[in-house]
Amino acid sequence: MAMDSYYYSMLFLLPPMLYMSYHLTRTLAEKKPTTHGLKAHPLLGHLPAFVRNSHRFLDWTTELIVGSPEMRMGFWIPGMRTGIITGNPADVEH
Repeated sequence: MAMDSYYYSMLFLLPPMLYMSYHLTRTLAEKKPTTHGLKAHPLLGHLPAFVRNSHRFLDWTTELIVGSPEMRMGFWIPGMRTGIITGNPADVEH
C-alpha cells in the first residue's frame, strides 16, 4: 500500500517538476547575449568563448569591439576580476 501512494505521488508531482525545470532552463537559455554575441555561461563566465577563440584572440576581440556601439566589451572569468576591453580613446585615462 505504501508503494502505491509513492507511485501516485510521483505521477502527480513529476510532470509539474519537469515542466518547471524545462521552463527555467528555456528562460535562462534565452538571456540576451552580452556585448553583441558574447554569451556568459552561468558558472564559467566568458571562459568558454575565450578558449574557443584562443587561436585568433586579437582578431576575435577586435571584431567584438568594432561591432559594439560603445566600442567596449565587458567580460568575467571565474577566479578573476571583471574586465573591460575598450577601443574608445575617450574611455582611457592616463
